[in-house]
Amino acid sequence: MTLEELLSQLGYAGSPCFLKRGDVRFETELGYGHIFRRAQERKKDPKDTTQPRWRAEGVYGVREMQEPHRFTPIVYVCTAPDDSAASELHRLLWNQDVAPYIIVHTTRGLVVYSGFNYGQSGKKSEPSGIIQALTDFDKAKSIVSLFHRRQIDEGQLWKHPELRVDPGGRVYHRLLASLRELDKSLQGGGLAKDVSHALIGKYVYLRYLRDRGILSDERLALWGLTADKIFGHKAQKGALATLSDKLDDWLNGEIFPLPFRGEGSPSPDQIQAVAGAFRGDEHIGGTVQTQLFDPYNFAFIPIETLSLVYEQFLHTEDPNKKKDAKDKKTKGRQEGAYYTPLPLVNFMLAGLERHRPLERGMKVFDPSSGSGSFLVQAYRLLIEKTFPVTQPKPKPSELRTLLEDSIFGCDVDGDACQVTQLSLLLTLLDYVEPPDLTGSMHSFKLPTLCETKIQKKLDEGHTPNLIKHNFFGIEPLLSAAVVGKQGAKANWKNQGFDWIVGNPPWKTIRPKKLGENDSPVWDWMETHEKTMPVGLNQAAQAFAWEAPRYLKAGGECALLVPAMGLFEEPSAEFRQKFFTAYQVHEAANFANLAEVLFDGRARVPAAAISYRSREEDAAPAENEAITVFSPFVVNQEATRPLAEGERGKIWSLSINGSEVRVIDQREAASGSGLPWKLAMWGSPWDERLLRRMESKWPSLRKLEAPWSSVCQQFVRTDESQILCVSEGLQIREEDGDDVDPVDEVCGQWTLEVPELDRFRHIFSFPSNALIKLDRDQYFALKGRIKRPILVSCSPQVIVSAARSFAVYSGQSIIVPPRQIGIVSNSGDRDMLKALSLFLSSDFAFYHQFFRSTELGVKRDRATLEALRQMPIPLTKLSRDELKKWVSLHGKLAKCAPKKIESGKKKKEQTEKDLFEQPDHNLDDLLVELNEMTADALGLTKEERRLVSDLVQVRYALNDGKRGEAAMREPKLKDLTAYAKALKDELDDFAGDFAGRSHKVTVATDEESGSAMLEIDFSTDHEAARKPVVMDATDAEAKSLRRTKTKMLDDEGAWQWTYFNRNLRIFKGRKTYVFKPLHYFHWTQSAALTDASQIIAETLSGT
Repeated sequence: MTLEELLSQLGYAGSPCFLKRGDVRFETELGYGHIFRRAQERKKDPKDTTQPRWRAEGVYGVREMQEPHRFTPIVYVCTAPDDSAASELHRLLWNQDVAPYIIVHTTRGLVVYSGFNYGQSGKKSEPSGIIQALTDFDKAKSIVSLFHRRQIDEGQLWKHPELRVDPGGRVYHRLLASLRELDKSLQGGGLAKDVSHALIGKYVYLRYLRDRGILSDERLALWGLTADKIFGHKAQKGALATLSDKLDDWLNGEIFPLPFRGEGSPSPDQIQAVAGAFRGDEHIGGTVQTQLFDPYNFAFIPIETLSLVYEQFLHTEDPNKKKDAKDKKTKGRQEGAYYTPLPLVNFMLAGLERHRPLERGMKVFDPSSGSGSFLVQAYRLLIEKTFPVTQPKPKPSELRTLLEDSIFGCDVDGDACQVTQLSLLLTLLDYVEPPDLTGSMHSFKLPTLCETKIQKKLDEGHTPNLIKHNFFGIEPLLSAAVVGKQGAKANWKNQGFDWIVGNPPWKTIRPKKLGENDSPVWDWMETHEKTMPVGLNQAAQAFAWEAPRYLKAGGECALLVPAMGLFEEPSAEFRQKFFTAYQVHEAANFANLAEVLFDGRARVPAAAISYRSREEDAAPAENEAITVFSPFVVNQEATRPLAEGERGKIWSLSINGSEVRVIDQREAASGSGLPWKLAMWGSPWDERLLRRMESKWPSLRKLEAPWSSVCQQFVRTDESQILCVSEGLQIREEDGDDVDPVDEVCGQWTLEVPELDRFRHIFSFPSNALIKLDRDQYFALKGRIKRPILVSCSPQVIVSAARSFAVYSGQSIIVPPRQIGIVSNSGDRDMLKALSLFLSSDFAFYHQFFRSTELGVKRDRATLEALRQMPIPLTKLSRDELKKWVSLHGKLAKCAPKKIESGKKKKEQTEKDLFEQPDHNLDDLLVELNEMTADALGLTKEERRLVSDLVQVRYALNDGKRGEAAMREPKLKDLTAYAKALKDELDDFAGDFAGRSHKVTVATDEESGSAMLEIDFSTDHEAARKPVVMDATDAEAKSLRRTKTKMLDDEGAWQWTYFNRNLRIFKGRKTYVFKPLHYFHWTQSAALTDASQIIAETLSGT
């Protein structure tokens, strides 16, 4: 089998998703061309023009359907003559860290390697990284079938457990883990943190120069040095000092200044440990284990990966800190710094490129540059666009000028600035040939981007591009940097930045406990409190306000901020004024990806916003809208977990059209968090239902007697105010300035809420969930005692903060903090029992889910304010009708709740021990409860489906989970119900137009895990009377599958499963819809949404 035959059998040949060496796209692919070009054997002699022993011949990947068509590499196809060359190829492409699979065509057959795992020789405990050992060509059919184009395009590749990608073995994880241990060891041995970081940073730089051929043997010999005196466990301190001086003079480097003499300088042993680590010795537990060969090659490791060393620097714990220290946060956490994963960096830059394409002469600024990930990628993009590979290579001086004129950043941490400088200079050197700068390039000097102590440069008026300074108050220094003259003042509209992009600190500023770098931010917040409000003193919101001030006219800003700012009540005023002041183009809400997006280093929901300043005094346009993208873990085809309960790691990030919504600017500027919740979880149908119910029925707030702070009691001012409501008592066991004694709770019972975490549908408290407050004295927060005490008397209802229960109790229970207590001011037990049932219904959870800021976004916790918005129909019931609720309550109170399986072990009680044995089936009673609730509210059939589909189906996807209720394959009855709901909605809209109705046919394809709908606006009423669902054996279904294949080919939508999991194609009077066979795509509420979108697109002609 020849290489060409292999490519043909794989289906790659001729595919627009296959980049073949020799084609311009392989060399120039945005974000990857520079990596692909290096994917071949590096010759020691640059003059050697013979064919490389091994090389990547092409790469197959997935490509986004919208501009700028981001590409994600999946499979490298390579050639190598023998096993040795193939093994070396594997090692070096593992260093590249871009493609998860590598197919190698050798003279004897095919080998498949993992591009994200490389096992070191001699370590039997490590996976080898070999997916499929050498297979001769006669037996290569299995490899071809596994990695065939269709397998990738349709997402089938990721369903094979043996092919699942484990990003934990990637080079960046291995390298960072080694550096973390090394840094910990150095600091534990007495080396100061700054010196340890400088030593490690310097060896990253030296190792890169060595592997790139810049520090050649010839260059070292000129300085009287040899490689073994610098690299490996025989490194010498004096030789390193000499090399540092020579490099500073030769390349004008001044990178990671390191003290070689005096107190605090690294010892020879410490230098040798670091040198050994960068040679491939792995530093484990304070000892160095020498490997049989060197796994790393910094000529192949992308600079983008190296810049993540910043994460290592800022997030390494201080080994001198006591284990019981109260503040266990690392320096990076204290400053609110979170590293930005590269898929997210590339996603945000692609958005900027869509709105304002980067070109020569434009300037980029990162107001919190960290490791420089954004700046490195922006500089790389600028180089690739300014100096295309099809044109002569740029001169080093041209690269330097481009860097000095275009790239700017600031950070409060000096280490971060040094890492950013290192990353940018290494990026520059990536494009320099010859690598050792001999011949006409011998006099070239690298720029000094950071602040300098060299007097000559200071005398020349050096202005750093990378400024160690707080962003708030940086204007004088930033002006000097942009203008290139100390003391200069910039005109930002003309001289400002075209792109401002970054990940500002996610930190809450505490005025009474200001950190080292907090005062300038807090001063800014106080100054701009009225015009630029900030919710919860969140620093990232202050950055979002301040950054656009430095934009050039027409410039674009993109920042990664905490997503809760889009939802939480304290940020309502921020949203009102921010979305009015700025034109926001896009907002990406990554809340569902919080557990996987940051590789486990952070679990705070993130959002990326792309926006620009309005023209002076310009009001928002009449039809201004914001495009919102809310990705779910289960729709990330390549990284979705295979089974419920699994957590993966994101190594790619795709935009799925089915998750894109549009929010009207006026809605965003209303300050409400509801539009953002609906964009993530709901639809206009849900909004209409919420608003209809809230206008039809009195809210809990209207039924609640207000609290009088003067009388210290609930005061009823209207006969409708039949309830008293309060959050629970915040009990303390220790006295203090902020508490008062609360003796009345002594001897009382309270609720141990964690005991109920593993249960749902709770209608009475088990004995193990109640604990006695048996101390002689307790305390509670001042001014927050009387109200909680008054709602802690029987009869009462206790509502969970997570809305997982609302239990009536005839026994007095002290309501715990964050939970909510409700009592009747007339002691109406029947009303309280009915209320407890109503608040336990699916509708109550549905309502709270949308109205609470954190449910479905951050954590399972709702607010009292959200509960007060709940529409309550119970006051309109007669006493006889109320008795039906009381009777149902009696039955449900005897039922054991449903247990949620968890990996965490709980106490060894059984449900039989905790609850009475019921006389009725819980599921049947829950159906009755939800029907009674829907009847009381007056919900339509469609509205009932909206409620049940969210609560019983889609909620299973909360928190990035792969819940079986949502991800199971839809049954025949589900598909039929979906098709009927879709048809009914479309027919209702069309009426009797031209005597036509909609014929809906569903053809399932279990092999691809998807189905296609054909919607024919037909005159054949009999054929259209009932929807038809066909399985894979039907002859007509086979015909439709052929139609599907041709249609996807014609539309160039082969990879729809990655980018639009609700793809619609219009062909005359027929509409075709493509969906995965996961139930949450096939609910009846999904049918309503799909019908609305089909109608809208038909009317708009799109």
